[in-house]
Amino acid sequence: MSTVREADADADKDREADRPLAISLAIMRLSTGAFFLVWALEKIVAPDVARRVFETFYASSPSDTVLAVIGIAQGAIVLAFMAGLLRFWTTGALLVMHTVSMAASIPRLIDPFTPPNHLFWAGVPVVALLAGLLVLRNRDTFLVLPRAGQPKGPSLRTAPVATLFALALLLVTWPVGVGAQTASQVTVHTYAAQPRLVDSVNTHWIETEQGLIVVEAQRVFPEAERAVRHIQALGKPVLAIMVSHPHTDHYGGLPVFRAAFPDAPVYAAAITIRSMREDSRGYNAARLARHGDIFPTQAEIDANLPDRVIADGDLIDLGGLRIVVYELGASEAEVSTMLYLPNQGILFAADLINNGFVPAPLENLDTWLVHLDVIAERFAADTTVYIGHGAHGPLGPLLAAQRTYLIDLRDAVVAAIGDGVLDAEEADAVALEMESLYPHWHGVGGNPRSEVLRAVAGIVAAQRGAEVRSDAAFR
Repeated sequence: MSTVREADADADKDREADRPLAISLAIMRLSTGAFFLVWALEKIVAPDVARRVFETFYASSPSDTVLAVIGIAQGAIVLAFMAGLLRFWTTGALLVMHTVSMAASIPRLIDPFTPPNHLFWAGVPVVALLAGLLVLRNRDTFLVLPRAGQPKGPSLRTAPVATLFALALLLVTWPVGVGAQTASQVTVHTYAAQPRLVDSVNTHWIETEQGLIVVEAQRVFPEAERAVRHIQALGKPVLAIMVSHPHTDHYGGLPVFRAAFPDAPVYAAAITIRSMREDSRGYNAARLARHGDIFPTQAEIDANLPDRVIADGDLIDLGGLRIVVYELGASEAEVSTMLYLPNQGILFAADLINNGFVPAPLENLDTWLVHLDVIAERFAADTTVYIGHGAHGPLGPLLAAQRTYLIDLRDAVVAAIGDGVLDAEEADAVALEMESLYPHWHGVGGNPRSEVLRAVAGIVAAQRGAEVRSDAAFR
């Protein structure tokens, strides 16, 4: 009898000695579970954010329904893991999923000093933590649901509990994740300005049952007035006006739009608003000198500046639509704001993609090429893309044509500045070469194609450190 009591006392001592370890493991299990629960719920309550992760790291763009199913399955595993059920299977499943996630992040891990790549290193200790919890799973006995013995797999007692967790999560999150994300039907209309006054530039407006969302505001008053008449013909309220970047052909007509739709907020990036107000590139003054009273004065521009600031990653809900904001840095312009309708597969890419019009890398040709790679990674090739100049179409071929054009332009300029100088004759030679490659493309900004190409040759040469002795410039 005393031997039994001694054995029980020894067992109590062992349990007491293990208690700090069990408490520590419980803290690690529950905190790690909370980390993964957010990861699972994101797919249900914020599918647009989750879809961006899939598009960036897994080359796929799952629907809201697929994301919700994945989130529910992951959530069930996480809740079972937090409750201490089926530890080998739940901990192992999370370890496998997170290891795959970290493998997809390897390029970010090997370049930790480029923001925000250092944040990805937070996932590395989580892999080690899960591995430790898997090894010590039988010592993890604090704050767990009671189990019969130490089963090696699903038992008759624990399986129903895990199933109840999954069903509870399904009932709570399915209406939020799926029912609230029903895709709205939209129609996109476009008005293209007539080249008679300047050049052809597009204004788009998205029609939903609730109203209209206008993208771009033309350059000169007469074309803005004509676009407004088309918009008003639908007889629906304008819910918002979007300005994609700080070039005059996208905001010169804004006073006309503000007068016609005074209740509509105007959205733009902070850099776009600042450039419009400060005229740091001199575009406002140059256009006013050229167009006179059909272009706004600086005072009129200041009185009609956008009043809503948007930034990369913002989610905007308008007219029953979810709009995702993507902001890219200096390339064609100082900044370019793209608008993406994930439920409809529609992208508004501003002037980052042109169709039949001479692209002008006014800020940086090389980063423009980088931005095109980013767009190709984030969006499917069959995404419908609406642009600033030219007809809309599937993203894949339009993006490929834009990339090819920029590479041809870059190569022509590099060949011309072998001596570190671009003179007028060399600028003209670049223009002739590009015209022979793209004979049907049009000029922009009211400038003939040949003048645009000569001016662009000088801009690109300067970006590459060459001395420019050509006086070709945009008017």
